[in-house]
Amino acid sequence: MTILEETIIFILSQIHKVDKRDLSKIELFKLIYLIETESYRFTGESFFDEKVIFTRDGNGPISVDIYKALDDLSDFVQMEKEKKPDYPHSRHSLYIKKGINYEFKKLKQDQKLFINSVLLSFGKLNIKKLKEKVYDTEPMVAIRSEEKRKKTECLKGARMDFETVKLDQDMRQLL
Repeated sequence: MTILEETIIFILSQIHKVDKRDLSKIELFKLIYLIETESYRFTGESFFDEKVIFTRDGNGPISVDIYKALDDLSDFVQMEKEKKPDYPHSRHSLYIKKGINYEFKKLKQDQKLFINSVLLSFGKLNIKKLKEKVYDTEPMVAIRSEEKRKKTECLKGARMDFETVKLDQDMRQLL
C-alpha cells in the first residue's frame, strides 16, 4: 500500500467530519491536489513519498496515479454512478466499503493531522468553490497564464509545477 492509497482511504474515512457522506472523483482529485499544494506551501516538499504527477485537464488538475490507486483499492473503496437532482450529469461517488476497518501503516500521525486540516479547510466546499480554490493555486495560475499566452483554452496534459508554490511566510521565518 502506498501513501497515496492510504491517503485516499483516510480521506474517505474522514469526509463525514465535514458533513459529507461521499466524494465524487472530481472532489477527491481536487482535495488530493490541494494536499500536495499545501504540503509545498508549508514544508517546501511533496506530501507523497512516491511520484504523484498532476496534469492539466478541462476541469483542472488530474492524476493518472490517482486513477491507478483507485483501481488498486477496489477491495476498500466502492464507486457508484449516481445522478443527483441538482446536477445535470451523473457522478461517480466514492465510499469506503462497509465493514472495512483499515489499519494505516504508512501514514504517520502528523500526516493524518495535515490531511484533516486540508479537509476542514476545503472539504466542505461545493464543487464550484473547490474548483475556484484549485484554480487559485500557483501551479494552475502558471498554466492558465501559459494558456492565455498561447491563446488556447486548455493545455491538456501539461504538468503541474509545484515548485511554483510559494513557501508560507511564517514557514520561511522558521527555516
